[in-house]
Amino acid sequence: MVYKSKARSKRGYGVHSPFVYELIDKVFRDGLHYADYDRVENIRESLVLSGETLNVSDLGAGSLFFPTGKRKVKQMVRHSSCRLAEGRLLYRLVRYFGCKNIIETGTSLGIGAMYMAAASKDGTVYTIEGCSEQCSLAFKNFRNGGFDNIRLIEGTFEDTLPGLLDSLGRVDFVFFDGSHSKDSVLWQFRECLKRSTFESIFVFDDIHWSDDMEKAWEEISADPSVRVTVDIFRMGLVFFRKELSRQRFVLNF
Repeated sequence: MVYKSKARSKRGYGVHSPFVYELIDKVFRDGLHYADYDRVENIRESLVLSGETLNVSDLGAGSLFFPTGKRKVKQMVRHSSCRLAEGRLLYRLVRYFGCKNIIETGTSLGIGAMYMAAASKDGTVYTIEGCSEQCSLAFKNFRNGGFDNIRLIEGTFEDTLPGLLDSLGRVDFVFFDGSHSKDSVLWQFRECLKRSTFESIFVFDDIHWSDDMEKAWEEISADPSVRVTVDIFRMGLVFFRKELSRQRFVLNF
C-alpha cells in the first residue's frame, strides 16, 4: 500500500496524520476474515449464478457496461454492484467507528447495504433506490440474509432523502452510490451535510468514473467543512473532525 499526502507535495509520500495513520493500520490493513463477510458473500455468489434479468430504470448518469435497461443479474454483480474489497472496507469502517445511523443512496442489489448492516448490529441502514425491480430483488436478498436492520426506501433521492434526514436528525455514515452526475452528487452531499456532525463519515463511490465525478469530488474536497479526504481511486472518504488539519491523501488500496 502506498500513501501520498497532497498537503505536502506531489512527490511527498508518507502519512503524518495520526488519525489517518491509525485509519490505515486499524481499518485498511485489517486482514481478519470476519464471519459477517460470509453472510453477504454467500448471497453474492447466489446472484452470480442467477439466470434472472431485470428491467432497470436508471435515474442517474447511466452505465458504462449496460447500453440498455435490460440487465442480467449476474452481470450486474460483476460490473455495477458493490465490489468485494470495497464492501469489506465499508464493513470495517462502520464497525471501527461504531456508526449507527447509516444512509446509502443507490441500493442496486443490496450488497453494500448488507456489508454495512452486518457491521452495525444495533444500528440501521437506510438505503434508497429508484428502480422497483432492483428494490424487489434487494429486499429478497435482505430477507434471505437475515438483515432486519435495513430499511429499504423506494423513490428518487430528491423525493426521499430530505425527509429521511429530517426524521433521523443526524447521520453517522453516508455511502453515496446512486448517481454519477455532478449536480446530483453535490446536491446529496449538501443535503446530508445539514445533518452531519464532526464525527460523521461520507464515502463516495466511483470518484474517478468520469470528468463529471472528478469535478464533484474536487468540490467536495474543497468544502470548508471537510477536514480530511482519502482518495483510494474507486472511492473517496471524507472526514469532518475539527481537530484534524486540512489534508488530502491518496492511497493505493
